[in-house]
Amino acid sequence: MDNFSVQNDYSLDGHVEVPSGVLNGAGAECYAVRTFGDCLLPEVLPGTTAICDPVAEPQVGDYVAIWPTDVKLCPLIKRLVLALPDKEWFGKSTGGEWLLVCEQLNPPKRISIGLSKLKAVHKIIHFIAPE
Repeated sequence: MDNFSVQNDYSLDGHVEVPSGVLNGAGAECYAVRTFGDCLLPEVLPGTTAICDPVAEPQVGDYVAIWPTDVKLCPLIKRLVLALPDKEWFGKSTGGEWLLVCEQLNPPKRISIGLSKLKAVHKIIHFIAPE
């Protein structure tokens, strides 16, 4: 196990142990958040720790941390359904609206969020199940 210092501590105690190799090739800006709720059951249990890499490009099917502009404490954790447009569109209001389309598993539901309402979407590179 590698000891991973959490720079951006969202509901964690400042560090988390990550299995060796998980952070190989990951960006220096990685951070960890703890999940809550049951919207990703049975794949992700409440209390699971998500390791997020803001530099990695999320692909369709990846789990992502979604940071709305109006939420300051913790991100939404969902699975990406459609490819994202360039990051330059986040937080901008234009004549039309680019959408992030994601899903939760329990109950199954697709969710669309306008990119003008988002600060960022970060790829989750690893989950650590609660003990």
